[in-house]
Amino acid sequence: MKKIVALCSLLVLICSTLITGCSSLLAPPDKAYTITIDGVDIVVGKTTVGEFYGTNFILDAEEGQQLEKDMYYPTVFFYDENEESRGWIDIATEKDCVLEDAIIAKVEFDEDYDLASIADRVELEGVKLSDLTLEKAKEIVKRSTDIENGISCPSKNYSIVITFDEDGSILSFKTSKEYSVDWNS
Repeated sequence: MKKIVALCSLLVLICSTLITGCSSLLAPPDKAYTITIDGVDIVVGKTTVGEFYGTNFILDAEEGQQLEKDMYYPTVFFYDENEESRGWIDIATEKDCVLEDAIIAKVEFDEDYDLASIADRVELEGVKLSDLTLEKAKEIVKRSTDIENGISCPSKNYSIVITFDEDGSILSFKTSKEYSVDWNS
């Protein structure tokens, strides 16, 4: 009887290990995708705001501004050379620093800011957003989930969401690194 109980326990352990292992194979990769804007590679959670200044966009933030440690600054708009808003970034800090040393936590473009007009200037993993199709987005963003006219791929630390218009052109694009933020403090 003890052998049967031990054998059953061993089988339960093996099955639970296999199920856990298989489910992790199906989970989306915990990956930050490279976005290239005007030739500048941006990886959320790694790239600094100072590197963003290498693009031809103008940030709605004061260079040299002092930022506090462990803070999250949402919605810093960026503008094109015609002073039209084209999208925004969120910023996170791990230490007291100037704006240029803060980390880009999110990059977002959407239809309200005419993404189509700058889609030639922005790439996802080397593919211009103007050339990006739903099928190509699914190839790049492995194990994404279908949403209405697009894909979504949240993982443990990162998220990416891309939507397309009925004619197949890109409508919105958002990629972010998740940060624990206490909005009440």
